Amino acid sequence: MHAMRIMYVLIMLIVLIMHIMLSIDNNTYNSNNADMFLMHIKRNYNPLKTQQIFLLL
Repeated sequence: MHAMRIMYVLIMLIVLIMHIMLSIDNNTYNSNNADMFLMHIKRNYNPLKTQQIFLLL
């Protein structure tokens, strides 16, 4: 379970970094995709859950 949480955090960080790099590097990057991504984060982002994950690290 502990390893699963670490993997989950790493994957989220990688996805976030890749998204940021894409939106910075690629000027033709579809803004609708970026908006969808941000909405997805807002919907699924739970500060308490994130804090619990980082406390367990």
